Amino acid sequence: MFQRRKAGVALEADGTFSNDYAPEINSTIINSFATAGLRIGHTLIRENFTVSSGVDLIDQLSQSPVDFFNPGPLNDPNLGVNPYTGLYLGLAGIRAGEFDRNIADAVRERLIIPGPNGGFFGDLAAINMQRGRDHGLPGYIQFSTLCGGPVARGRNFNQLTNIPSSQRRRLDRAYRTVEDIDLFAGLLSEGNLRGSELGLTTTCLMLAQFSRTRRGDRFWYERNDTLTGFTIEQLTEIRKASLARVICDNSDDVTTIQPEVFKRSIIRSPNDDVPCRHLPFVNLNVFKESAKYSGAPKFSRSGGFGGNVAA
Repeated sequence: MFQRRKAGVALEADGTFSNDYAPEINSTIINSFATAGLRIGHTLIRENFTVSSGVDLIDQLSQSPVDFFNPGPLNDPNLGVNPYTGLYLGLAGIRAGEFDRNIADAVRERLIIPGPNGGFFGDLAAINMQRGRDHGLPGYIQFSTLCGGPVARGRNFNQLTNIPSSQRRRLDRAYRTVEDIDLFAGLLSEGNLRGSELGLTTTCLMLAQFSRTRRGDRFWYERNDTLTGFTIEQLTEIRKASLARVICDNSDDVTTIQPEVFKRSIIRSPNDDVPCRHLPFVNLNVFKESAKYSGAPKFSRSGGFGGNVAA
């Protein structure tokens, strides 16, 4: 939390606004973040997705990643559950993969790229690295050094002390020099920071991007802007919102769920399933327009604006 707070990306506490808007900051997406940094999420891709009944995981369906754009298997009448509800409950019920250097075989050399005659097979990791080269990204070592990582040059792969030794040997076999390491490959190779899922350079890129995205956005929702922003009362309600509440309110036969949907513990924890009725509700009454807008022109069905809606 301290690192996120220091970088200016942690959300504000209840009852407070943010006051860190900086109009001189460019909030657009950094090339290295879009082309390599955020793509480390590809290491989280599963070999298959299990559908859940909401109580028990069932084995009738394992949805392969190669079927990302084919919802057909979800419509199997033998499932016995709402397939789409079952899919995200299955995701909520199984621990996620880790950010690491392992990429599922289903998207490594067997990823189906849509195209004529049924498309062709591709390798997602190779595509990511080629994309970085097409975008003219500097090598990994330049970003790592900029972010405070160890300095290494030429064939001195052992100087990359933020990368495990076994992975340094693999990089040594794949690249002629340290400077040749692709950014995507280097990010996946790093060891995790203490208490984090991410390595040094990945953390650096993430914090730099999200800080820009927040501080450079005039319409950031936590800003104290009486013209375009929310009131404290409205922010209080927004902060009650959760994916768990959304799932409960929009799903068939879901009565319990863990409050923090993205976390799943294999041992008893404060995030164990609770009844949906125990999750906070968002009070939408605080978002009603004030009386000062009641005289605003109304859109007419007949076209244009007018005081009355055409019948």
